[in-house]
Amino acid sequence: MEFELARNTVRYAEQLVIKTRRPREGNDSVAVYLDTLLVGPWLVMAGIDMLGRRFRLVLFVATVLLLFFWIVARGISWQPVAPALGMAVGIVYFGLPSRTVTAGVTEENIRSLCSYILDAAPNVTRLERLQAGTSLLRSQITDRLGRINVVIGICWAALFGYASAHVLAPGLAPSILGNGILFTGIAGIFFAGLLGIAISHTTAVRAVYLTLDFALLEAKAAIFNSQQFIETSAGTRNA
Repeated sequence: MEFELARNTVRYAEQLVIKTRRPREGNDSVAVYLDTLLVGPWLVMAGIDMLGRRFRLVLFVATVLLLFFWIVARGISWQPVAPALGMAVGIVYFGLPSRTVTAGVTEENIRSLCSYILDAAPNVTRLERLQAGTSLLRSQITDRLGRINVVIGICWAALFGYASAHVLAPGLAPSILGNGILFTGIAGIFFAGLLGIAISHTTAVRAVYLTLDFALLEAKAAIFNSQQFIETSAGTRNA
């Protein structure tokens, strides 16, 4: 069934990105619950790991810039810390697309997924159906990520509105201001955690589908080269 083929292929790509946890075989209720509780969070952890590498790169660039500023100023001062950090974020964020966009995508994962695809879809017709099926799944995942962004935007608007009325508004009573600061701080930590989880999940999902896209390209190339070899061999024998 094409649905099963597409779902199993995406699941295998998820397994390659997660690395540490293998999805349970089957689609019964037990498998769904176990995947949700024991495997799903590791997809977020994989995204955190990808973002962590970028964050470490930001710290490295910021350290180099800070040392440069200290050498130029001929003295150690904490004033250049914020400019160095801001410049480092800009340098990493607007870095080479070949470095930033392909984070989490490895040749090893692509080769492994390509072999899986060739075993499941050994000809062009089956491969095209597989690609169409994974595209349908991708559209659903993209829609869900869009809904998550809407929820995060609503939470941010609610938090900002509450802070404006209970923290930033002039003439507040000390008791109201204290409660407002406490609630805003707790809500801000919760919002930052929610935002971090959403970004990490999106990063990992992007790596899953980039790996899948490149694996499909490799599978198409392998099938085409195989057909060319067969046609060339047949032409040689006929000659």
